[in-house]
Amino acid sequence: MITLAAAVTVFASGEDGFNTYRIPALIRTGKGKLVAFAEARASQADAANNAIVTKISEDGGVTWGRIGVCQSPTKVLNGGSLNNPCVVENRSGRLIVHFQQYPKDTHEFDVAAGLEGPKVVKGYQTESRDGGLTWSVPQDITRQIKPPEAVTIASGPGIGIRLERGKHKNRLVMPYNYRVGNRWWVYCAYSDDEGRHWKRGLRVDQPDEMNANEVQVVELASGDVLLNARNQAKRKERVLAMSTDGGATFSPAAFDSRLIDPVCQGSIIRLGNGYLAFSNPVHATKRENGVVRFSWDEGRTWPISSSIELGSFQYSSLAALPDNRVGVLYETVVNGNYQIRFQSMVIPKQ
Repeated sequence: MITLAAAVTVFASGEDGFNTYRIPALIRTGKGKLVAFAEARASQADAANNAIVTKISEDGGVTWGRIGVCQSPTKVLNGGSLNNPCVVENRSGRLIVHFQQYPKDTHEFDVAAGLEGPKVVKGYQTESRDGGLTWSVPQDITRQIKPPEAVTIASGPGIGIRLERGKHKNRLVMPYNYRVGNRWWVYCAYSDDEGRHWKRGLRVDQPDEMNANEVQVVELASGDVLLNARNQAKRKERVLAMSTDGGATFSPAAFDSRLIDPVCQGSIIRLGNGYLAFSNPVHATKRENGVVRFSWDEGRTWPISSSIELGSFQYSSLAALPDNRVGVLYETVVNGNYQIRFQSMVIPKQ
């Protein structure tokens, strides 16, 4: 039996001057801090003058500090909405966050394709050198990471990874999706110079009945990169693809019939003992029944799982913790309002 710690509410809608918190991302830094990210919105809409906010825990998620602002649309970025925080730590300990800006008074289906223009979704990067306390002026990386034909792009949301083995060791890999017309595609951006510059990998080939969307990646013991994505189409299963060249290209995407999903973001990470952990709502039609699963064979099977929330469970982000534990930051809806909670558990033995 897996022992769960008590759930802690990290972001509660209506608190700290924001109507709604959504889209969690979680990272444990090399110095042991947990940094939680979320979109802070003026309403529940996806484009509602969103800021990207943070909270930091120094004790493994038991308590959380005061809210901080990673980036605000009224500071430097001149309005609009900021979306899809995706965070990675480079070898020198800098936290790097990618996010997107929707221009003011636009939304997902009211933006234009391309790299410049008043209705173009743009991509940005911001960095922290002090563990998430302060953040740099955002850098426009649209031309580095966005396909010119794309209407929308979205990093993650969740985390990127730093490769730890093979000829691409220390490469940073950020997962992305983009939309052209009514089709979504996934790919990765990658950096071999600590995040100063990025290259855009090739999109993942997919069959006509698939629309791979919000996406995460994990490094396997071989050094290969496994991609795991939401399917924005009829079939309610997760989408997988594999890269043998550090995220630059991937095998054609395939469905994983073991991983049922109601069209929702999920999270996948490698734990310190070599296991994989994966979280999502395990239901074919509803975002409920949140579960963390564990695999000892690189994701081929998931023999043990732990229930997190039987009711509402939406987006989530996993992080490996000390003392053989794993933490999950996740959304749940209470009386119509979003809460972002943190929970941790002991990793089961094989």
